[in-house]
Amino acid sequence: MASLSLAESLEYPVARKMEQVDSYHGVKVSDPYRWLEDDRSEETGRWVKAENEVTFSYLDKIPYRAQVMKRLEQLYNYPKYVQPFRRGKPLFLSKNDGLQNQNVFYVQTGLEGAPELLLDPNKFSADGTSRLHALTVSKDGQYCAYAVSTGGADWEEAHVMEVGTRKTLGDDLKGLKFFYAGVVRKGIFL
Repeated sequence: MASLSLAESLEYPVARKMEQVDSYHGVKVSDPYRWLEDDRSEETGRWVKAENEVTFSYLDKIPYRAQVMKRLEQLYNYPKYVQPFRRGKPLFLSKNDGLQNQNVFYVQTGLEGAPELLLDPNKFSADGTSRLHALTVSKDGQYCAYAVSTGGADWEEAHVMEVGTRKTLGDDLKGLKFFYAGVVRKGIFL
């Protein structure tokens, strides 16, 4: 019960309330924490940092936490493969060697070809906070579109890559949320 009293004694940062009321089909809905939706504001950043300090001050005091983390790492450390798919002549696949944060994508020619690196999302950022959100390959296998979010944000940047040369084309889209790339007959639409 000691940990329960510790949890009860935590002092969370105060989240200011604002007067925000929206009307949906004649029903008034209060939204006093709307300001927290702006994930780019300094005020939201300060509040999240303060919340994290409270959270980790509690978690760091759990005596068996490191043992649990170590055991989970042991259990999860094995190669993982995702079912390959064909687009045109190339075959596309992804795998994870065990403890990689994200799957790595490969392309190969036919069933007998050797997999060649297409995209390694683990190298998007040195600190590992950028992630691949979506990857779509054109029906002819010549192009792929993918979106990257940085620092855990909902905001994404979309890129189109020529598969054969691994060159990213210059028409990047920035400031996206909930990116979706569809495939048309010979290419990709964003």
